[in-house]
Amino acid sequence: MKIWPTRSIQILLAVVSLIFAASPSKAVAPAGPQGNTPQCLLACVVKATIALNPPTGGIFGLLENHSFLVGYTVSNNFVANIRGIVTVTYNGQVLQDLGNQGAIITLSPMQQYTGTVLVNSPPDGIGSIVAKFYSPLSCTGYAGSGSSGQTGIGDCIGYELYATMSTDVTVAPDKDGDGLSDTIENSLLATYAPLMLYSQDHGQQEQYAPIDVLDFVRASSLISVDAGVPGLPNSALQDPNAILDPAKDGTNLGRITSKQSHLDTNGQPVSNLPRAIYVSPSSSAQHGAPRSSVVSSANIGLYGHVVLINAAEVGDPVLAAELSAMFCDTNRPVCDKAIYKVEYWQYYGYSHDFEVPNVPILGDVLKGLAADLVDHGGDWCTVQLYIDPDVVAPESAILAVYHYAHGLQFGFDFAQVTARGPTPKSTAENPTKYDIDQLQGPNMGQPVNLPVTGADSTVDLKNAQNNVVQLAMDSVTKRYVHPVVYVEWGGHEFWPTSGWSFAYTSKHSGDGYNYFAAPPPNVGEIGQPMPGVSAAILVTSFAGYWGYYGWENQNKPPQGPPLHSQWSWLPHDALLQSVRPGKLPF
Repeated sequence: MKIWPTRSIQILLAVVSLIFAASPSKAVAPAGPQGNTPQCLLACVVKATIALNPPTGGIFGLLENHSFLVGYTVSNNFVANIRGIVTVTYNGQVLQDLGNQGAIITLSPMQQYTGTVLVNSPPDGIGSIVAKFYSPLSCTGYAGSGSSGQTGIGDCIGYELYATMSTDVTVAPDKDGDGLSDTIENSLLATYAPLMLYSQDHGQQEQYAPIDVLDFVRASSLISVDAGVPGLPNSALQDPNAILDPAKDGTNLGRITSKQSHLDTNGQPVSNLPRAIYVSPSSSAQHGAPRSSVVSSANIGLYGHVVLINAAEVGDPVLAAELSAMFCDTNRPVCDKAIYKVEYWQYYGYSHDFEVPNVPILGDVLKGLAADLVDHGGDWCTVQLYIDPDVVAPESAILAVYHYAHGLQFGFDFAQVTARGPTPKSTAENPTKYDIDQLQGPNMGQPVNLPVTGADSTVDLKNAQNNVVQLAMDSVTKRYVHPVVYVEWGGHEFWPTSGWSFAYTSKHSGDGYNYFAAPPPNVGEIGQPMPGVSAAILVTSFAGYWGYYGWENQNKPPQGPPLHSQWSWLPHDALLQSVRPGKLPF
């Protein structure tokens, strides 16, 4: 028997240790970055690990066209130094390394290296992130430095894959570029869609039903009293988008753009909005869609708009102060607590706002005169909610609900609830078959009887704030999440209750036809209407008035939703903000 020298045994053990110290298992050895076959000298062992740290985006998720960073950590698990290159790809494309692009790194045993790569303006969908740490190539031909690290031309040997790791991320769509996932927006619009209670008066149901804006425009002509904008006949409006560019020359004078301003005598920009152009409808368009279609569709002429704002950007300064005090400490100059604002906008072809008292002989004359002076073509009405993104239960996430009627705001702050409970069905408070929860505030029981003039400064209007609001139960989730809207006969004003009054207006008793609104189309933002929503560009961008123009036009038809103060313009869009009129109606 041959006896091995002690020195030889030590050398052999050292070699074996080098081969198997990191792990006894074989490493996966895929092709190299340029398709070179990995070369393992003694054995393919796991000499290193690489970990990925992709962001989740928090509760709002990762968004398309919103860049994000991915961190990685390389660890040397081997007993000797190793030299290598890190590449990270996103859907097969090599990412920019913010600190060590393509450079060789050397790691001593147990040493780690951390780095960061940039995923720039990703598309929506699933993104595959793959990280590799591999040895440099040794090539007999020309060697240089490329986007994926050291590259070579010719016979290359020596590539060894030390470690690899992959993971997938989900990038949510943000087609309107407002910094909020379209998926979240659509979910909010579906969750909180209102219960619409129309009213009967004068012995009949509502006579001016909702209508889709595309149908309304196709049944209209464009009247212009703006010297810089031509009018258009009905034939030209069979393409409804024609009202956005009446001159047909790309100037888009009928569209809200950053160019809609001029300089005053002091050289300061002044908004041109709204332009004095009017979508003047036919009689059939004014009466709206057939009632059967309105009820079965449940969202004709209804459009949704959702934005992510902070507490300081809430439109009602009283609520903004309440929320800031609730969510932020006094040391912050601006409360940046994130809040969803969910807006529902309903369109009608005509508004019969006031009903003149029946005076013998002169009654018809007075009614005709009132219709000329007070009624108007077109009607945009809205109900809106503020939602806390950090609260999971949808009924508990409601921060406030706002109804609007006759240019007045009726807000209910849910932090002010003093009592709540179900309302009996088929009563004045709930003339329906629906399960409705009534929330009472500190002003519950105070009178709200508003006059025709000066209503915005009356005690009764103050009484209407934090007074009462109703939520209907969802038939599927059994949660009380749908704000109840009592729709005024003829004038379509949105009331939170049937119990208040406004002088000379028709009833808003809620005893007419009714339905839960179906999820409305999400129209997106000014300048970035939602793709695939045919009416989106008209709702978000028309710069004129939605209704007829006549000599009696003292009470003008309404401007579009973005030219109402309840529509939230994106605060970061400085160009568009520069043309926003300083004073807008509710």
